[in-house]
Amino acid sequence: VGAGWAGIYTAWRLIADAPEGNSRPSVCLFEAYHRPGGRTYSTRLGDYVVDAGAYRFARDMYLPADLITHALGFRSVCYDPTCHDDDVRKEVAWPYELPLMKVVDFQGRHVGYGAALEAMLSRFEEAGGILITGARLARISQATPRQQSSAVKVPLQPVWRLGFADGRDVTSAMVLLNLPRPALKRVEGAEQAFGKERWAALSCNLREFPGTLKEGATTTKVYAVYEDAWWVSRLGILRGLRENLTTAPPVSIHYHDGEVLCSDG
Repeated sequence: VGAGWAGIYTAWRLIADAPEGNSRPSVCLFEAYHRPGGRTYSTRLGDYVVDAGAYRFARDMYLPADLITHALGFRSVCYDPTCHDDDVRKEVAWPYELPLMKVVDFQGRHVGYGAALEAMLSRFEEAGGILITGARLARISQATPRQQSSAVKVPLQPVWRLGFADGRDVTSAMVLLNLPRPALKRVEGAEQAFGKERWAALSCNLREFPGTLKEGATTTKVYAVYEDAWWVSRLGILRGLRENLTTAPPVSIHYHDGEVLCSDG
């Protein structure tokens, strides 16, 4: 349940790593929103691909980096033309040492962070996986399966019952919840399903944000497209940052966030 990065990757590996034939599990991936991707959303604006959500990774963020580079075979280049990422390192306690990267094609054009998700989803569905969008999980409970008549008593495996906001009810022998904490806390029965000790772990937060920034607060990203990239053509500046994190809302402008294309003449 949950078709963001973790959910898509988990669903793909569950079905891809299973043996071929009748023993391969039936895997369904449920997503509350009308599209998969979670907070990663790449879209096209004219001739440009822009990322309305998450859009960069460091090479020592090993799961996305190794996945993007090796398993999926994408090319990447430094997000910051200088490969220094000074702006990010000043904003939060940054645990990564290697430069932030963005996904590009072999011509160097930006293809979007969502390209990796699209590739995993394609392989998931090719292997027989099913993606269902518009299905918000509302409740979860554990049900006892019926014992099949047999001379040998086999221990029963728990069965999970999922109730969705659209009225859909699903039962499954295995459920993996890849949901953000606010969404998980709204699911009826989730605390009982996790148990007290695991549920308490949802309150852990190791990231240190400036006092003006709150985790989970709504963020809006706006792209402005210029016919003339004046900071490059007139000032010779490849990167630029202007921000004020003390305002309400905080504002951060990155001049090097999108592509700069050179045209003939």
